[in-house]
Amino acid sequence: MLYQMILGNVNRPLNIDYITVLERKHVCRELIDLVSSSIASDRADRYQHAGELAAALKSLPKKLIVEPVVLNVEDQEKLLYEEIESRVADAKTKNETARQQLDRREWQAAVATLETIFHPIMREGDLYTRAVQHRDGKRFLNDLGMELAFVPNGTFWMGGQEGKCGGKQVTIPHDFYIGVYPVTQEEWHKVMGTTPSHFRKGGGGADKLTGISDADLKRFPVESISWKDCQVFIQKLNEKLKEKLKETGWMYRLPREAEWEYACRGAATTKEDCAWSFYFETPTNDLSAQQANFEQTLGRTTKVGSYTLNGLGIFDMHGNVWEWCEDAYDGLIRVYRGGGWFDSAVICRAAYRGGGAPTSAYFSLGLRLARVPSGSR
Repeated sequence: MLYQMILGNVNRPLNIDYITVLERKHVCRELIDLVSSSIASDRADRYQHAGELAAALKSLPKKLIVEPVVLNVEDQEKLLYEEIESRVADAKTKNETARQQLDRREWQAAVATLETIFHPIMREGDLYTRAVQHRDGKRFLNDLGMELAFVPNGTFWMGGQEGKCGGKQVTIPHDFYIGVYPVTQEEWHKVMGTTPSHFRKGGGGADKLTGISDADLKRFPVESISWKDCQVFIQKLNEKLKEKLKETGWMYRLPREAEWEYACRGAATTKEDCAWSFYFETPTNDLSAQQANFEQTLGRTTKVGSYTLNGLGIFDMHGNVWEWCEDAYDGLIRVYRGGGWFDSAVICRAAYRGGGAPTSAYFSLGLRLARVPSGSR
């Protein structure tokens, strides 16, 4: 009866939407709570006798219908800007907190922090993707700070491009990890104590680096290294990590050519999915300057991770620098894959093969690591 009196309609039934109906009438919260307590399904939550209900009615505010405050346009805009600024500041703080949690390898905490940000678009870069993948075991961070993506075993079709599947079916027998990025100049220096790259301060390509910070230069891919240089690097890396006794059962090497292409294709296994030329979050047969560093757009290499990632969360599989593989191309010639910063799109596609002598070193040629079960060929 009270509900019907408030609405002025004695025929109105008390349905489950009664709170919404009362709120639309701008009924004060105290009166809505009183109605809810009067009809609570649990007896302990209802008024126990008429005296309690009478006391509750007596305590209601004098103004039972609260008219909404109408703001002028200027005040509305001010409140909106204040709300936006508050949300942005909150997101900035939480992004920084999540980054620190990632540094401490607190994967679950980082995910939780980022999920409290008002909108996903306010999360910085790939922080959330990294946090989720680490939490779920899809990424690995070694003691030198190198980040690697998990690649499941599987069988795929090698050599596909422009809508046509390749004719060679290859099985990757073991799960493995592959570098999320090409090896950087900083990572190479940590292991080798040298910085051989052409594009570095003091290097032959220094004139192309105007305005680039030292921090960003450390994240440029190492280049001007030979296949033999890579073998020395990997031997020292394995020795360093073996000393720490934290990666038992695993070893580092250059990826096999098939492993590289399989990872590039995002671990695709069907003929249809293995028929594209370029692989990002969505595969494509066209490569744009927004997706990769190629065809001398910049006239140099650039910081790893600056472009679009693929379906496994791996960056720079097309362009930036060629990447040495473990296999022989023909005789003593060794394979490299992916194309470089000065190559055309057709050379940067997933199926394209390049090769060079084991002692060759060019300023567009680097490497990416594979982390495989010990004893894997």
